[in-house]
Amino acid sequence: MELSYDPDRLQTVVTEARAKPGVIAVRAWVNEGHLKVGDDIMYVLVAADIREHAFGTLQELVQRIKTEVVRENEIV
Repeated sequence: MELSYDPDRLQTVVTEARAKPGVIAVRAWVNEGHLKVGDDIMYVLVAADIREHAFGTLQELVQRIKTEVVRENEIV
C-alpha cells in the first residue's frame, strides 16, 4: 500500500481533539510511503482526566484521521 497524508489537516484535527473536555494532551504520527503487511499506519495518543474522555476522543480522532487526513492506494 502507498500511504500519504496531509500534515496540515493532521495538525488541525489534533488541535481540535486537544480542545475536548478533560483532554490534557494529544499526539499523532502517521507513517508515509510504501507500506508492507504488518507495518504500522499510525500512532495516536490521548491523555485525559478520566477514561471516558480519553477513549471517546481517541476513537473520534482515529476515525477522523482515517477519513480526513490519510490517502491510501492499495497495490495488488
